Amino acid sequence: MTEAVAPATGWMPTLPINATDQQDSSPHKPARRRATITDVAERAQVSKKTVSRVINREPRVTASKIERVNNAIRELRFSPNAQARGLALGRSFLVGLIYENPNSTYVVNLQLGILDVLRHAGMELVVHPCQRGSDGFLDDVRTLIERQRLAGVILPPPLSEDERLVAVLRDAGCPYVRIACTALDDAEVMVVSDDHVGGRQAAERLIELGHTVIALVRGPEGYRSSQQRGDAFVSLLTQRGITIAKEYDVEGDYTFEGGVAAGHRLLALAVPPTAVFTLNDDMAFGVMQAARERAISLPSDLSVIGFDDLPMAARVWPNLTSVRLPVREMGSLASTKLLARISGVVVPSGELEPPTLIVRQSDAFHGQVSPTQSSNYSSDAASTNEQTENLPGLLLESGRAVTWKRLFRSLPSPCSTVLNKRQLTANGFPKADGPLSTKNSTETAFARVRKLC
Repeated sequence: MTEAVAPATGWMPTLPINATDQQDSSPHKPARRRATITDVAERAQVSKKTVSRVINREPRVTASKIERVNNAIRELRFSPNAQARGLALGRSFLVGLIYENPNSTYVVNLQLGILDVLRHAGMELVVHPCQRGSDGFLDDVRTLIERQRLAGVILPPPLSEDERLVAVLRDAGCPYVRIACTALDDAEVMVVSDDHVGGRQAAERLIELGHTVIALVRGPEGYRSSQQRGDAFVSLLTQRGITIAKEYDVEGDYTFEGGVAAGHRLLALAVPPTAVFTLNDDMAFGVMQAARERAISLPSDLSVIGFDDLPMAARVWPNLTSVRLPVREMGSLASTKLLARISGVVVPSGELEPPTLIVRQSDAFHGQVSPTQSSNYSSDAASTNEQTENLPGLLLESGRAVTWKRLFRSLPSPCSTVLNKRQLTANGFPKADGPLSTKNSTETAFARVRKLC
């Protein structure tokens, strides 16, 4: 398996730098001699030892020398070579991220969190994707550790759940930290995300919205995160008297394509669900795509809730309601714990924010439930208000007749709902299908509708 070295976006070495330190040149420019610590010393007119002291923020260096060294480093674009420095000093400056996860955005956010910490310790990150089911999986990891002389390894799910891999790391004497939805090891080597909290929040939300025909799209079999999120969701629904039949509980393999397939399968049922909870956002986007292909309105005819709260959740339409998992913070805490273990100091306990349901526009009330926003969840209020302000003009496009029902359906959640005559009459509105023929009447109706939100 090919390994890629992702340099930290900044560096602050904690040990003296050897004269073999170099800077990589761009492959798109003509080759040139790489700057060394000797070049920096000559440019700054100081000794190499002084350069080392400045980089390591050691005392006994005058302010003028510090300024000259830093200027020389910037002018020469000098950066230490982690592998060369490790050979010279007898230790490694590389941390490995070994992962098997189809969700690329999750992995990128995790890397950002890891680098937030590594960049301040003069360390770099080796990213190593792999597949547990491949031949020689464990041998490949063992070779990676030996060849790169890794100082430590971070294991995100689902690899963090593989005890065979953990045994390989222990045998190699390689420090590690595991990220998982539940405690699998001693506290000092664990970052626990408590995914079950998010599963219960999603169930509470759909119950509050009045849904009873609910579907669940799980991740791949064997993923503990999928099991914990899904089981917590089903358990709370069952406690409230709502059962998810077998045909409404399907697998979507944590990918967009899997979500599309699962969405078509669910929406083709004789009694399709009015709400779907997917155990990651990629599958939620897929379910939404399947609904569009079947001309099913979101969220008035189908509510969708995802998990992870990827950046794309706030960019698709309707904006996706999703359980926010603090992925970047998980990466930062994992690297903090790993560096403490490598340094032999007390490992900080650290605390993560629990998963939080972020309410946007992809879920709506069903049946007779009153359209009021619960205070138990967070919401993107600014996004909702901006979209709502533009509705009068949007509804009048192409000269189409605007009815009270269409006006309500066009509003973001929690205003959007499938209205019937009983609901309209109870709120003092005229006939549901009565047209609003002019711009003024539409704007007046719009103002009345907003009061209900």
